[in-house]
Amino acid sequence: MIRTRGPVTALLLSVCTACTLTSSNVPVSRVEATPFNVVIRARGELQAVRSTSIEIPAALRGIQRIAWILPDGSTVEENQLVARLDADRIDKELTTLRNRLSKLDFQLEAKKRELTKELTMIRGRLALLAQEYEDAKVTAPHDERLFSRHEIIDAQISIELIETKIAHFEAQLGRARDKEKTEMEILRLERQTQDVRIVQLEGQKRRLGIRAPHAGFFLVGKTWQGEKIRVGMELWAGQSLGELPDLAEMEAKVHVLESEAAGLAEGLEADVRLDAHPGYVTRGTIKTIQPIANPIEEKSPVKYFEVVLAMDETDTARMRPASQIHVTIEVARTTDVITVPNQAIFVEEGKPWIFVADHDGFERRLVELGLRSVSRTVISAGLTEGESIALVDPGELPEDG
Repeated sequence: MIRTRGPVTALLLSVCTACTLTSSNVPVSRVEATPFNVVIRARGELQAVRSTSIEIPAALRGIQRIAWILPDGSTVEENQLVARLDADRIDKELTTLRNRLSKLDFQLEAKKRELTKELTMIRGRLALLAQEYEDAKVTAPHDERLFSRHEIIDAQISIELIETKIAHFEAQLGRARDKEKTEMEILRLERQTQDVRIVQLEGQKRRLGIRAPHAGFFLVGKTWQGEKIRVGMELWAGQSLGELPDLAEMEAKVHVLESEAAGLAEGLEADVRLDAHPGYVTRGTIKTIQPIANPIEEKSPVKYFEVVLAMDETDTARMRPASQIHVTIEVARTTDVITVPNQAIFVEEGKPWIFVADHDGFERRLVELGLRSVSRTVISAGLTEGESIALVDPGELPEDG
């Protein structure tokens, strides 16, 4: 976890004050103009300016579990396997779908036999009725000289009844054909749906092996909580597994404590030191500053600004992504300015003032404040060299007895 090493410090290039005690026991400091330098110290790591993200394919729906991942910092060739996702969920779904497909095939065959049997029965009845109809027409009495009117009418009614039965079974045959078409189509569509899903899952299974798009240096990614991705973790489709950085150009990403960020601005220069190469120092310039401070650790009250520095140079022999660094950011570097200890400044109704020694003791004098560090503040106006100032409120000290 990245930490800042120390607070913002003011580096005085020479001792500028001498503290004494007056007869009234008030500690004072003599005002002198001296060089004044304010720096911010922070820790962080190097990262590539450009990199290729390796992500879980978007075609893989739902949560995916990491079954294997290449060690962090491994050198890879183009198309080399860098991670493999767990296939258990897909295998189980494929087994279920294939079982369902076998069941549908059995249902299709059973339904086909059932409908064929029904159609055969109807066609058989129609064939019998057709023969019965022909026989009835042939044998039907027509000659009123030979047959009574009653016999002729009965024969005609019998023929019409057969015709009605034929019409009924022909309609039943049509309904049976429609039924066969509909029920078989439903089963075929359901089977087609299962086939499509099986093809999709088989395609997804082929994508479970994630490969490097080009040769490079593989860096394992981190979750949104900052934890490095490892075997057993579950990630969503589209989420990054890692990256292949371009090692030709590096930049520094550091975190500056919110309470120590006074004066932090884009364009400030900094010294950058690599933990792995203590004697090596290079320079960088602040490129971006996160507008809002955020905690690094979840639920932590301590907040940091994320700062990115552009490097003046990239030493590919020493600089690698994720290399730990510490930086010293130059907030201000001045010469011949008047500074006073912070405890010598008092504020009332928003106006700063200082106790300045005179012939009768001390006077309250309004001053204008400039740059401030942890221990000292620049006085832009209100003091001159050679004057003495009180380091405490003279009125709060007991008088000499």
